[in-house]
Amino acid sequence: MKVALTDLLEVCRHGFPELDGLAIEIYYRALRPGVLGQTRLKKIRSGSADTRYVTVIEISRMISGRVEECMYVIIHELVHILRAHPFGKRHPQHEKDFEREVQERLNRVLSNFKHASTRSP
Repeated sequence: MKVALTDLLEVCRHGFPELDGLAIEIYYRALRPGVLGQTRLKKIRSGSADTRYVTVIEISRMISGRVEECMYVIIHELVHILRAHPFGKRHPQHEKDFEREVQERLNRVLSNFKHASTRSP
């Protein structure tokens, strides 16, 4: 089953109603070894004085085509964005419940995703 990365982002965002309205772009990119995903801000200038930023999630090309691994990385990055620390160094106090929250949201999204894909049209 081949699923577009933007479709996976939309499926994963169902588990994050807090992020509704936030512009997020996503695409595959060659990342350094050991990195499966990263978040960054992209500056967009739409006029001489008007500048805005868009959150960008970059997923390693190494996991392209593997739906569950991509969903895990997307949810991992969305939790970073939700906790408002995607761009800084990780601190132990921020990481205390991080992985538990990622797993809970992943399980919720995966159960909805599998349930929706098994429904007949």
